[in-house]
Amino acid sequence: LKNLLLELKADIVHTHLFSADFWGRLSAYSAHIPVVTTEHNINIVEPFLWKIIKRLMNSLSSIYIAPSESVKKYLQQSYGVSLEKIIVIPHGIKLDTFLQLPTPTFVSPINIGLIGRLVKQKGHKVLIDALTQLNDLSLQVSFVGSGELKETLQTYAKEKRVDDKIQWIEAQSDIASVYQQCDLVIIPSLWEGFGLVALEAMASGRYVIASDVDGLSEIIQDGQTGALFPVGDSSALAECIRVAVQSVEESQRRAVRAREWVSTHGDVVVMGKKYAELYHSLVLK
Repeated sequence: LKNLLLELKADIVHTHLFSADFWGRLSAYSAHIPVVTTEHNINIVEPFLWKIIKRLMNSLSSIYIAPSESVKKYLQQSYGVSLEKIIVIPHGIKLDTFLQLPTPTFVSPINIGLIGRLVKQKGHKVLIDALTQLNDLSLQVSFVGSGELKETLQTYAKEKRVDDKIQWIEAQSDIASVYQQCDLVIIPSLWEGFGLVALEAMASGRYVIASDVDGLSEIIQDGQTGALFPVGDSSALAECIRVAVQSVEESQRRAVRAREWVSTHGDVVVMGKKYAELYHSLVLK
């Protein structure tokens, strides 16, 4: 890898995720090339050894990128990265893909989407528990994503007697078509460093109900551009869904405001320009 970097005459090495952070930084350091490292998430379930390694290696990165203030704080607390080495550049999306979608109609049954990997972090059980409290509403829920907990979650939904309300859809490449079929998008994550699904759903004109965790609360303004509920609180989530369904006009107004906010703050082009400025600043040092 070092030889390849020298052959490419690389000015900067940019690493993402643990394996690339480890080998990429070692190779770049030995080749005397500055490193930019992006930390994408709050790594609650990260192996303890990885944390130690990342703490020991933090000096090998010239700059860290965090997509949110919460990840910036996490970098400092978990890996000992000095705050002056961390720059916050929020993730962006290709807005045209989502801004062109028509607004939802909220025609019965109300279509709810939960888009995310089938892993503990994404909080699928919170929504399943909420559904048990909404039997009087006509709802259809789509769990869109793949992951290790699929069978466990399907069994749990059967035990809670809400499996008839849920359809299971594998991860999709045409994600815009998934949002188009949703009236509401629920993000019941137990923790989240940023929340690309929130940006995409908001840009799609969908009303977003999300757990009030770091990352998501930086994107969604409760009562204005969506709704936030206490993390893990299925009763609070059920109430948010009920209010959204019973107050469709207000839900649509909030969704419009959310779409306007993302069109200004969530453009991938803006993100790209910020990265380019950073790269140039490192090369010109």
